[in-house]
Amino acid sequence: MTFSQILTGSVLGAMAALVGCGAGGGGAPAKSPQEVYDRAKKCADSGKYADLLPLYPPDEQSTVVFVMFFGAGMMTMAKEDAKKELDALAKKHNVKEKKDDKAMANMGDKKAMKEAADKALEGVNKTALFGDLVAFLEKHGDKSMSFKAQFTGELKDLKVEGNKAQGKSGDQTLHFMKVGDNWYVAME
Repeated sequence: MTFSQILTGSVLGAMAALVGCGAGGGGAPAKSPQEVYDRAKKCADSGKYADLLPLYPPDEQSTVVFVMFFGAGMMTMAKEDAKKELDALAKKHNVKEKKDDKAMANMGDKKAMKEAADKALEGVNKTALFGDLVAFLEKHGDKSMSFKAQFTGELKDLKVEGNKAQGKSGDQTLHFMKVGDNWYVAME
């Protein structure tokens, strides 16, 4: 497996663990993990990628977009055409170019990542950027790791324990979390 495949799998796997179609942009909030999965599958199948972000937990959306943008940047390091396309996306969405070594060094520190994300994405339409980033990764990433590949078939082996749940889609384990009365897909 190449570095690009590993990185693409990590980025898309993490993103797949967070997506859902339409809690804010396509209907009422999701009332179950199955409903989140069904919406995510519908979005992946239809290519309506911007509709995926609203099913991330609201307080994690900036971090999700930030990590996805960082991953896309890493993926394009050896692909000049893709790098130019990603740079154009950053300009289109007015993403502030702020290198935050502290945030990058502490990728596991949710607070530091959120602070860096909020700074870099201040004033940015995160939903629109997210949709463009997913489309970018679908185009330039490993096809076996695409959102469409992540959401094939049924959600199986769903286990709900309090405000957390997990289930399988193919070989992918998806994690869900409940915030208030609403379910989201969450990165573990």
